Amino acid sequence: LTGEEIDALCERMYQHALARCQTEEQRAEQRKVTACQLVSWKILVLFNGKYYPTNAWKLLTDPVELFPDAMIQMAVFKGDTRAVFLDRKTATGPIDEQIEEAMLFVKRNIRMGSRIAGTYREDIYELPIDSIREMISNAVCHRSYVAPGSIQVAIYDDRLEVTSPGRISPDLTMEQLMEGNSRVRNVAIGAAFQYMHIIERWGTGIPRIIKEAKEYGLKKPELKDFGTSF
Repeated sequence: LTGEEIDALCERMYQHALARCQTEEQRAEQRKVTACQLVSWKILVLFNGKYYPTNAWKLLTDPVELFPDAMIQMAVFKGDTRAVFLDRKTATGPIDEQIEEAMLFVKRNIRMGSRIAGTYREDIYELPIDSIREMISNAVCHRSYVAPGSIQVAIYDDRLEVTSPGRISPDLTMEQLMEGNSRVRNVAIGAAFQYMHIIERWGTGIPRIIKEAKEYGLKKPELKDFGTSF
């Protein structure tokens, strides 16, 4: 890899991290990522004074050649089955950018309502947006990239589903997963996503999703392991 290619990824990761910071103080404390950090995260390999890409580098830059299934398929269906499409789209390219594209699709296809907060009226989506982002981000971070199939985000009249290729770790029960236990399948991607504030702390996502669903007055989210997908 050339220095220009490495600098371009470092800058894009830094800008993504800045955009995801919640406060000005966080932005001020955000540090730029370096090639040395990419090596420590196993996104790059340093050999004989030259930098070489790992699979994680390809997923964060241009996955299509090595990982043609590394994409997010999105669809809106009429009713509660997959019989009739109302809208569909596919997100490709760097996996972090796929998440943003998927979120735009979801926001465009779920309803907006309003509620009274104190003396003000505020607009809210019918489903908790932070939880949906968490679901999609976790799917991208923890899916199996050697298993066939793409991540799917499906919107029905009565629910939203995110399906990720690859089953959960065999030493984890569904109960443990819901309590916040996790196993990181793709450690390099996890490190990059943590730096970019796409995921916060490993294992905290599912408990937050369950908590936010309760606050929204929704049913408890269902988690299903189908053996080849989750």
